[in-house]
This record gives sequence, C-alpha cells and structure tokens, in this order.
Amino acid sequence: MTLLDRLRDAGLRVRPAHGWETNTNQDRDRRETVGIINHWDANKGEPDISRYLGDNRYGGILYHIVIRRDGLVELLSQRYVYHAGRGDTRVLEALRRAETPPPPADRYGPDGHPLTPTSSGNPYTLGVAINYHPDDGPIPQYDEL
Repeated sequence: MTLLDRLRDAGLRVRPAHGWETNTNQDRDRRETVGIINHWDANKGEPDISRYLGDNRYGGILYHIVIRRDGLVELLSQRYVYHAGRGDTRVLEALRRAETPPPPADRYGPDGHPLTPTSSGNPYTLGVAINYHPDDGPIPQYDEL
C-alpha cells in the first residue's frame, strides 16, 4: 500500500503532486520510517506548491506532505526530502524503540560531538508541514487525527 493509499484510506482529501512517487533529493531514499516530524511553514497566505517542491533556498523538496488551511493534503514525495536537518542519534534510537524521544540537541549529540549526516532524520522520518501563519487566523482542527 502506498502513502497515497494510506492517506486516502484515512479519509483525507489528497492531491498528489506530479511525480510524488519518485520525487527525491540527491538520488537518496528513505531507509525506514520510524516517525513523523510535524512542522509549520509560517508563510503568510498559501504559497504556490512549487515553493515546497524545490523553488526555495534549499533547492530541494522540503516536506513529504503539506496540509493546507482548507484541509487539502498535498502529497509531494514518498522518498528522501529535506525536512529534518542533522538530527540527533538519541531521537532516532528512541523512535526505533517506540519511546518518547528526548528533545534534540541544537548542534551536538549526547556525547558532545557535532551531529553528523548519519544522525539526520531525513532518511527515517516523514515530514508533514501545516500551512500556517498567525496573521492568517486559526486553522481548522481535525478531531479524527
């Protein structure tokens, strides 16, 4: 079952982006899904979907899923995207054990060493962004989710 199937089976109104099945950054792929990272994009108004698909300062796909203010779910990718940064090894291990992870360190891991690409959450988590800016007012709530 694909990510698109799962979202639709949950009763969500989903619009898949062109190429969502193969869209990826740097020919990398996700390894395993151990969690979901929720974001809000803090853009005033609703930006064009191209902003999330690569027309941004990172030049790559920013999230797997964007939830619009009207409840529409935009599915951008099921593969590797830029959303989790360098991450923290403790968080990944806690997610694998299905525990509540500790808050991530800012720039250093628990051993005091700088975080590395191997601690990145990008290959292990789905990134979900809610299109929200405080000036736009409250967003609809989802009781089912």
